Amino acid sequence: MKKLFFYAVVACCATMCLTGCLSNDSSDSNYHTLTVNEKTTIMGAMTGSYSGDMLYYEPGTSLEKVDTVATEWAFNSDTTTVVQFPVSVLSSFMDSTDVFSEAKALLAKAPVMPIECYAYCPSAVSVSLWNEAWSLGSYRFPMVPKSLDFSFNLGTHTYAIQFLNTYLSSAYTTYYPVFLYEDGVSECHFLINSLTVDGQYVSNFPTVMVFTGKKE
Repeated sequence: MKKLFFYAVVACCATMCLTGCLSNDSSDSNYHTLTVNEKTTIMGAMTGSYSGDMLYYEPGTSLEKVDTVATEWAFNSDTTTVVQFPVSVLSSFMDSTDVFSEAKALLAKAPVMPIECYAYCPSAVSVSLWNEAWSLGSYRFPMVPKSLDFSFNLGTHTYAIQFLNTYLSSAYTTYYPVFLYEDGVSECHFLINSLTVDGQYVSNFPTVMVFTGKKE
């Protein structure tokens, strides 16, 4: 098993992202207004294709033990992000009961599915965040799937994933839905609130999926 390398930093990074350090109000002297050139530099650095791993917690481990699966994603110049989501991983969260046995087997063989997300680029960031991160090439955007409800069919079964756009706490840290970038490396955090199969809720949720990798 692997330990998530972001345990020590992600709580701080994500909290700064989503608790007032990003703003559209550039009149406050506590905020640094992003210039056109700065936005161009930021978007130029982040735009591109990435490959790496999706890290996920083993079901029933209270967000402690972690496994990985290889995948890829792309950050586009219009701030949309298309993530190739290995939904087959979610089969490990399903009980091997008669209710879910066939649906679990189908999900385990499901293909990777693209999920389109939107990363919010602010017009201003706090002066402290600008000095400590953004001016140094370390960027953090709030990012959520364009639709918080993602459903698909396999065989005769309907699967529905509901994402969170708020936060998820574990024994180690608090996760927020963000896209983080620094020096060619990115992380995307997906918070899954629930999974239903044919309208029946699957246990072992909510949970977090983390995409981490390098620009190609």
